Amino acid sequence: MEQYSENIYFINLHHCGTRSLAVEFEDFILVAEAPLNSKYGRQLVEEVTKINSTKPIKYFVFGHFHPHYTGGIRPFVHKGSKILCLDQNQDYINSIVKSKHTIQPDSLALEPKEVSFESIFQAKTISDGSYYMTIHHIGKKSKHTNDYLIYYFPKEKLIFEDDLVWINDKTTKDNISELTVGFYQAVMDLNLEVKEVAQNWSVFDESDRMIFKFSDIEKFCR
Repeated sequence: MEQYSENIYFINLHHCGTRSLAVEFEDFILVAEAPLNSKYGRQLVEEVTKINSTKPIKYFVFGHFHPHYTGGIRPFVHKGSKILCLDQNQDYINSIVKSKHTIQPDSLALEPKEVSFESIFQAKTISDGSYYMTIHHIGKKSKHTNDYLIYYFPKEKLIFEDDLVWINDKTTKDNISELTVGFYQAVMDLNLEVKEVAQNWSVFDESDRMIFKFSDIEKFCR
């Protein structure tokens, strides 16, 4: 676990090349991104509980439907977390939640529970009255998936996103990824004031970076 600010934590799962996000509010916690399978989801729940064992994980959200962000969702459903997502993703999440898991039963297989959804449309703000974050649906602008979400933290001027920013020592304006350009344009269209961008995947390769200055992204995309 890596604490980024008073309210924001990164949980780095080196064994699957991802980092998840935990946001601590006054009386609850939000978690974003759970990779690949129930084992990793359970590890993530256990680690997040160390932030404050008395606060429930009220919300779970995923940036898009790929398995590095949704594969470990079942332990969060079992914990009673409300799943924040676009309406178009609900059938897919239900299919994960209702899978039998008879060979290696997880907590949800042993004690089935219904998933509780809360819809996201173009944007959704999560707040405890004093601290807040906003989830933005950038969709096709991501150049990746139609359901793409990013998370903005105005206090820190931080965006957390899944897999759109690809900048290293060899990056130029001529070879910049279309995903990075799409992300940059989406942020500009939202008129967000951003200082840093933190990425979920793939963040532990020596050639890739974990956190980017937005000004570094801007110089390649303007």
